[in-house]
Amino acid sequence: RLAPQLSVHVQLIHGLPDDTLAGYRGSLEWALARKPDVLFLPRALALPGAAFGREAARYGIVHSPLPPYEVLATESFPAADMRAADRLAFAVLNIHRSGPLRRALEAVDEGGGERRVGLHEALWERLKAVLPTAARASALYDGGTPLSQVMEQEPFNWWALPPRERVLALGEAARLLRAELESSGRTGRLPEVDWLLRDAEAEALWSAFTESPAFRPLMRTLLGEVPPDSDRVQWVGWEGFP
Repeated sequence: RLAPQLSVHVQLIHGLPDDTLAGYRGSLEWALARKPDVLFLPRALALPGAAFGREAARYGIVHSPLPPYEVLATESFPAADMRAADRLAFAVLNIHRSGPLRRALEAVDEGGGERRVGLHEALWERLKAVLPTAARASALYDGGTPLSQVMEQEPFNWWALPPRERVLALGEAARLLRAELESSGRTGRLPEVDWLLRDAEAEALWSAFTESPAFRPLMRTLLGEVPPDSDRVQWVGWEGFP
């Protein structure tokens, strides 16, 4: 707040000694409440030259003998919980790195208590059900090697989505977030959330239009002999459409 031009980066490691899955979820709530510009959620590593690698038994760490020496389990963080934390990080990162979805969730978050992680999880589950790209990304992650699951946490790219899938995703977000605000008695947040999602939807629809087979012939009809890159043509894109 005191330095609005600065970018906030948060790195939150899971699987450290004495950490637990419940504790990690709490830390993730704290991290999301900071509204970071960049979020990095790696699993702990027991590097050979570091204390955790040299004295793994002392810290109750079981780790891979191969690079990157990821922690497989600790006394307080069993292997099943470690995988659950990996999948949680995967879900949260894919939503957080999808700009319009992240901004809408942050708008809902104003005065919303400790529901940030749950909303990220719920939205990712919805996207997997309706978006082929999200389903493929999830299958790619689940079927990957232990190394790829630690190092490649976000094969889902919002800006590479077909416009139609972006519109579907925004619709799922609108339904989820409206239900969240109504159930918690915070309907005063609805106008801002609706505006953010509709703005992103207008951009996606404009992209769909410009990528359609009808776009170039229509421009030739409208412009006649004037080339599209002429100084006489002013492109306004999707901005300003209701």
